[in-house]
Amino acid sequence: MGRLDDLKRQVSIKQLLLHYGWDGHARGIGEWKTTLCPFHKDTNPSGSVNLGRNRFHCFTCGVRGDIIDIVKTQEGIHSVREAAEWIEQRFSVG
Repeated sequence: MGRLDDLKRQVSIKQLLLHYGWDGHARGIGEWKTTLCPFHKDTNPSGSVNLGRNRFHCFTCGVRGDIIDIVKTQEGIHSVREAAEWIEQRFSVG
């Protein structure tokens, strides 16, 4: 297991989404739950979250992926290393 795998086990998609303003509510049956997206003004659930797989996808704004992908998109970070460091700093991991 590498550093990224450890990081992805220590910081959940739920923690990251809450950091960005997610209300924590998800509904539905099965692995993927429907939810409001924290990345745009959302009044109808357009996001899907899979807490077991640590994945997120919004069908409206297009944000998708795991914690690394989301941080890269939202923070304008281009490298995986920088995204990992951003997460480590904010979630006291390391």
